[in-house]
Amino acid sequence: MLYSIFLLLLFYQCVNTTLRSAVQDDVNATQQNATETNSTLHRNRRSAPYVPPHGFIWSLDKTIGYVFDPVHGEDMKRLVREAFQFWEDNTCLTFEENGTNTPVLTVTKAGGCWSSLGLQLGQESQTISLNKDCALMGPIAHEIAHALSIDHTMTRPDRDQYIGIDLTNILKQNHYNFVKVGLRERAGDAETVARIKLTNNLGQPTLFLAQ
Repeated sequence: MLYSIFLLLLFYQCVNTTLRSAVQDDVNATQQNATETNSTLHRNRRSAPYVPPHGFIWSLDKTIGYVFDPVHGEDMKRLVREAFQFWEDNTCLTFEENGTNTPVLTVTKAGGCWSSLGLQLGQESQTISLNKDCALMGPIAHEIAHALSIDHTMTRPDRDQYIGIDLTNILKQNHYNFVKVGLRERAGDAETVARIKLTNNLGQPTLFLAQ
């Protein structure tokens, strides 16, 4: 199986650094997230960077439970299990199907491919929505990454050292997805699970390797 797109295993739990998360199209921010974003960074738009406080970080001392909504068949469940196993193999976290530690990650189909952003304190469950458009191991691992507070690396302030972005091939209403936010203390990687492409109706490429 080819996992070359997963070369970047930037997970803040293992390296004890702060990770900013951008609220973008496949990330669902709760009102609690939005309030924290606006009060901390004094910005109101949906794409504002979000700095999760310590309470929003998943504990290494507990397994993270996940459950399947009955809407998903066995093929999707197999892919989801592979994606959780990928993160367990490459981070300090452990996952348990039908685990009971809250909040439980509920894998459902709620209109599109998206995830709640990071640990949602005080909730019994939080959503990872998957439909047929993301029925591949890579996109599923991507959405799980958002549940773990990993953001789109194309928003890193140092991203231009690794990739180029052609905004002329991106719909104007999607430009906010490419605004640089946050600080990183690790090298970037051009081939990462936390990177997306948003093209215009011509279907032209938006991201390319920096020269």
